Amino acid sequence: VEIRSPFLGWQIESGVRNWMQSAYQIQVASSSALLKSGKADLWDSGKVASSQSVNIPYAGKALASSQGCFWRVRVWDRHAVPSPFSSIQSWTMGLFESNDWKGQWIAGQISRDTETEGLILPSPHYLRKSFDLKKKLKRALLFTTARGTYEMRLNGAQVGESTMAPSWTDYDKRIEYHGYDVSSRLRPGTNVLGAILGDGWYSGFIGGRDLGHRNFYGKQIAFKGQLMLEFTDGTKQVIGSDESWKGGTGPIVYSDMLMGELYDARKGQPNWDTAAFDGSSWKAVTAIPEVLDPFFDVTDKLRAAVKDNALAVTVDNKIAGDPSLNTAKQLRVTYTVAGRETTQTLNENQLLQIPAPADGAGALVIRRAVYGNLDGPRKLPVRLVNDRGVVMKVTQ
Repeated sequence: VEIRSPFLGWQIESGVRNWMQSAYQIQVASSSALLKSGKADLWDSGKVASSQSVNIPYAGKALASSQGCFWRVRVWDRHAVPSPFSSIQSWTMGLFESNDWKGQWIAGQISRDTETEGLILPSPHYLRKSFDLKKKLKRALLFTTARGTYEMRLNGAQVGESTMAPSWTDYDKRIEYHGYDVSSRLRPGTNVLGAILGDGWYSGFIGGRDLGHRNFYGKQIAFKGQLMLEFTDGTKQVIGSDESWKGGTGPIVYSDMLMGELYDARKGQPNWDTAAFDGSSWKAVTAIPEVLDPFFDVTDKLRAAVKDNALAVTVDNKIAGDPSLNTAKQLRVTYTVAGRETTQTLNENQLLQIPAPADGAGALVIRRAVYGNLDGPRKLPVRLVNDRGVVMKVTQ
């Protein structure tokens, strides 16, 4: 659960006609054992006169990242007769802050084209990490995500049901993640985490401006995950994605949402995601740095004026004056005019002068317009574009 005050709800089953709820009581505790003993150490709403049974906001103690919460409810009917408490249910809080993530972005050392956007179909990355479980386990939570799509594996089996996680989103603004309780999937001794990482929407052809182009959001796919272990002796351990992971290839030669998938069974590596596999020949993965300087999509914020037979383009003053952009600013514009694509970078307050076509008129298409600290450390190839571009008319 991502919000700090989750909304709770329940359904009532009754064989009585015209039954109506007149009040409710919610209890929330940090463990099911406490709740069974009647100790709601996180929140006890007391008896609340209300017929509402959905969208009840949690109003107890502040909840921490990855905290487990156990709750139950009881209700009163119109005659003020209380029901027994419901069975105990639970939820787990998500990771609220960026520093809650201990894992790094990682990728296998697989040859990928980094310059062109032609018909290139790189192989998916197979990533694995073996670790030993020496203490008695209380709880194990696994949080995972990717720049690209991934399938998560643990001890030879898939984690969850998604095969194209984490689904499409605007990667320039957010990346969704998944959380799993894998307590029952771990065993004493050696365990193995694995992930198959592909291009997906992030850098595959499906995200391109048109057929034959890819790397819309970035050229480097990456995986991030962390396994959070709690032991019965009160200690904790986090196994995060880092350079201790190993990377290799498998039977999936390429996999693209538009171009299809090629599977070569001869290249299969049986049990690659289990402790029985010898991964000594796999290479260490590469850690991918985080984003340091966000860029902003201003493609549809451009303003243009014709002067001296040229088109002057600049960023809307409201965008340029945004106090959240408290770094050196530059505008990088990629445009097509008279059938030729050109990219220019300007410092703040400069104007982009685009000569008019020779015939005196023509269509100008702004392909990309990125605003931010372009000369600073750029850790993620962020490309903020409009699919169809912003079309202006160049006239004299």
